[in-house]
Amino acid sequence: MGLAISRRLARLLGGDITVSSLPGKAGSEFTAGIRAAEATLQPTSEPPHPAATRQFPGNKILIVDDEPVGRKLCQLQLAKLGFETATAANGAEAVRQCAAQQFDVVLMDLQMPGMDGFSATQEIRRREKIRTVIIALTANAMPEDRDLSLESGMDDYVSKPLNIDLLTRTLARWL
Repeated sequence: MGLAISRRLARLLGGDITVSSLPGKAGSEFTAGIRAAEATLQPTSEPPHPAATRQFPGNKILIVDDEPVGRKLCQLQLAKLGFETATAANGAEAVRQCAAQQFDVVLMDLQMPGMDGFSATQEIRRREKIRTVIIALTANAMPEDRDLSLESGMDDYVSKPLNIDLLTRTLARWL
């Protein structure tokens, strides 16, 4: 099914997906091609935002996301900023980890199977003795999603795809 969707997207962009496999060899190779205008990158003379270059050594952050690739990408980016990282695959796991140790920040996905990010945040808030900064990190990018996040007890909101400069500035506000 993923290949069919990918092929449809490639065709919408004026391209296609091809497959090749060699007799006697295991596996196949899929190639996607699309038509795109040639882009030129313009150098910027603007210095980076001071918060975008900030480091956070010794700060502990819990990344809660049901997507393993999303967790790993976020973990790698935050480790570069000096964070000690831990991960949880769902809200219930996040609640258990927050009960077992104190984190400086929790990055909370909103939509996860089992216990979602809203319910997990409310349960963490109910149990915590020291307030933990909880930031929604989600693909839900509508204004009402931000409002629901804040109403559930989260402190801030960052939408996906992950923009590390924006996330770094957001983290700098809280740490």
